[in-house]
Amino acid sequence: MIERLQNGSKEALSTIHLSQEKAGQSNQLSMQTSNALRKIQEGVVSTSERNKQIAGTMLEYGNFIEQMQAAISVLDQLASNAVNDTDKTQQASSNLSNMSQQLKLIVDDFRLD
Repeated sequence: MIERLQNGSKEALSTIHLSQEKAGQSNQLSMQTSNALRKIQEGVVSTSERNKQIAGTMLEYGNFIEQMQAAISVLDQLASNAVNDTDKTQQASSNLSNMSQQLKLIVDDFRLD
C-alpha cells in the first residue's frame, strides 16, 4: 500500500511537472503571439500613415491639375486671340496693299512726261 502511495505520488509529481512545463510553453506561446500582434499593429499604423500621406499627395495633385487646366484655358484663349489678331493684321495688310496700288495708279495719272 505504501508502494502504491509512493507510485501515486510519483505520478502526481510527474503530472505536476508536465503541467508546469505545458504552462511554461503556453506562456512562451502567449508572449510570441503578443509580439506578433504588436508587430501587426505597428504595420497597420504604418500603413495608415502612408495612406494619409498618399491621400494628401493626391489632394495636392488634384489642385495642381486644376491649376494646369486653368493655365491651359488661358493659353487657349491667348492662342485664339492671336489667331484673330493675325486675321485682322492680314486683312489690314491686304487693304493697305490695295490702297497702295490705287495710290500708284492715281500718282501715275498725274505723272508728267
